[in-house]
Amino acid sequence: MSKFFSYPIKFIPIFKENIWGGKNLQVFLNKKLPQNKKIGESWEISTVGKNISTVANGKYKGVTLLELVNEFKIDLLGEKYKKASEFPLLFKFLDASENLSVQIHPDNNTAKKYENSNSGKSECWHIIHTENKKIILGVNDKIHLNKIKHLIKSNQFEPVLNYQKIKNGDTVYVPAGTVHAILKGTLIAEIQQPSDITYRFFDWNRNNSDRPLHIENCLKSIKKTKLENLITK
Repeated sequence: MSKFFSYPIKFIPIFKENIWGGKNLQVFLNKKLPQNKKIGESWEISTVGKNISTVANGKYKGVTLLELVNEFKIDLLGEKYKKASEFPLLFKFLDASENLSVQIHPDNNTAKKYENSNSGKSECWHIIHTENKKIILGVNDKIHLNKIKHLIKSNQFEPVLNYQKIKNGDTVYVPAGTVHAILKGTLIAEIQQPSDITYRFFDWNRNNSDRPLHIENCLKSIKKTKLENLITK
């Protein structure tokens, strides 16, 4: 590889099995999913951790996105990212056939301090399909943040949560530090910072040892996000 050859590059999706996944990625997006598995996520463009996208077509077929970024930073990302060591975004589709945990992602400073990570995790959802017509987004603005932290630590989560109405076609911005959860019957396209750091403080009593809670990290990361204009209709 020397001079970058420009064309519509497609990538092989990376499927993720999740306890809350289902078959809607196949039903609505015509993806060929593995049999007998609950697929909750399809990572479309990624250089996060070991989840490295591979080109599916054309001149660079079989080449990883990380290799392309390393070879053609300016061509792919522009001057601003000429020193980048990864693709600066993560694109995925997500099928919440069951509720996701109530969770928080750290911002850049918190991720650096506690996870030695270069990136926090702000994200944006485009609602492809919703049956539930609501999400959890933010916290009760009538309760002081210190009281909210006490309630979370005491496993009294219900007064904390703020439910927002959504419909197909809405776009939702979720800044790092915001309490949130995607609820049962929701299919989204997600664009986010290149991070997979998630802190759970409630998991709907699943009591699954593979899905631990992260109460202390949630308390370090939580912010009382202003909810105005986070949902674009």
